[in-house]
Amino acid sequence: MTLQLKGGLLGRIGLTAYYGFVCALAVRRCASIPSGRGGVDELSYWAIALYAAFALASWWLLRSFRTTSDRIAALLYGIFYAIRIGEHFGKGVDRLVLAGAECGIISAGMIAMIVGLMHAISHQEPENSAMGNPSS
Repeated sequence: MTLQLKGGLLGRIGLTAYYGFVCALAVRRCASIPSGRGGVDELSYWAIALYAAFALASWWLLRSFRTTSDRIAALLYGIFYAIRIGEHFGKGVDRLVLAGAECGIISAGMIAMIVGLMHAISHQEPENSAMGNPSS
């Protein structure tokens, strides 16, 4: 059982790091639009399909998560990628506004991931009681 707890915590840390990477890319993209260095990404059909898969998978997994912070993070992750897809097809929409919304959504999801990680760390069993060693 101790091995499962550690594996679960390591998995959560990995997912939080991945979510942080996606968040950093979104923030970088949003910050580069006003300077003219970034902005409109012409998505390939493969990228659109991948983003749709990410969005659908995150929404499909909502029921399997136990904590509210995990559900919020998954929901926001799906919304983030749905907006990315919609941005590709929306021609009359201000790209900076959409990029700002994406940045805000993924940042809120990152906060939810961090809260979930802190909750998991604080509720992890101590090493001595997990091993069955009495302290006296």
